[in-house]
Amino acid sequence: MPAAGLIVTAYFGWHAYHGAHGLLARDGLKREELRLTTELKGLQAHRSSIERHIALLDPQKLDPDYLEERAADLLYFIDPDLREVGKKSAGAP
Repeated sequence: MPAAGLIVTAYFGWHAYHGAHGLLARDGLKREELRLTTELKGLQAHRSSIERHIALLDPQKLDPDYLEERAADLLYFIDPDLREVGKKSAGAP
């Protein structure tokens, strides 16, 4: 009987440490929680940044400077030789 009790205790002890819900798995879950929490905070900051940009494009509160900046960004992306809004590149008529 004592040997059987020792084997059962060792079996459950091993699974309590190494098992799917054991101490090692709990440490892994804590690391994953920390990583996901950090990622969530970054995504929330990115979302609030996007929401601020969307708020600036509201037709009732449209900021002309912001609109000009966004237009310049898009135009520079299309034509890198374009230096000012309305100014053509050197080779264009």
